[in-house]
Formats: sequence, C-alpha cells, structure tokens
Amino acid sequence: MSQVLGFNSESEPNNTRETATPLPMNSTQPDLISGAGRGFLADGSDWDYWSFEAQAGDKLILAAETPGNLPARDCITPSITRQGAATRGLCG
Repeated sequence: MSQVLGFNSESEPNNTRETATPLPMNSTQPDLISGAGRGFLADGSDWDYWSFEAQAGDKLILAAETPGNLPARDCITPSITRQGAATRGLCG
C-alpha cells in the first residue's frame, strides 16, 4: 500500500481496539478538526481499527470509501465506540 498525501497509513497489527492505529487530528480552521486514515484489508478476516482523541460534546462526521473490491465482504462496516458505550455498526 502506497502512502497518500494527507492520509495516515495503518500500522499492523491493528485488528483490535487495543492495537488500533492512532489517527492524528489536525485543525485547519476554527472549530474544525479532521483526520484521514488509509488501510488495506488483506483478506476476509482482516479488520482495521483506528483511534483518536475527542472531547465531550464534540460532533463527529465519519466518511468511509471502499475503492476497488473488498475481500469476502459485502460492505465495509465502519463503527464508532465511545469509551464505556456500545459499538454501533454502520452498513448500507
């Protein structure tokens, strides 16, 4: 997987919350903090986890793209876990 300008590449192993690749966040304008990550799903059993810091009350917008073909999956399943909260998957 090649590096793409503006994206942080995953660091394996990152198949669990405990081994999640940290996603650096950048502030480019007032009240806007963003980060971008790029991962590679090696096969149907590979999962990529990312982590980032946020403050209580922050709003989150999550976008995911799936260029090309995913191995043995119908869709990518981004999910968000707040500390102490249940995981919610998004798939459509």
